[in-house]
Amino acid sequence: RIISSQGKNKLDLKPGKFSFEVKAENHGKITSINNKQIAKIARIAGCPFDKKAGIYLNVNKNDDVNKNDLLFTVYAEHMEELKEAIKELRIRPAMEIS
Repeated sequence: RIISSQGKNKLDLKPGKFSFEVKAENHGKITSINNKQIAKIARIAGCPFDKKAGIYLNVNKNDDVNKNDLLFTVYAEHMEELKEAIKELRIRPAMEIS
């Protein structure tokens, strides 16, 4: 929605060359999305200075998901930044499924 409100198209996005997919570990409903944690992960990956770094969310709060459904993808232009973002995700997940 942010992209289209700026007059762009998501196809215009050029994500970083390194990525990490976060998938559902079980079946359930997305009960919460921690926006502060999402923002922190994006910053660790290189945002806002690196325009190719960021997070693409595939789900919304209250969506039903199955095990292994793609929740979101973290993009980074540098592998070291992506590794740090993954470390942070392992400490503090960005979404809860119940």
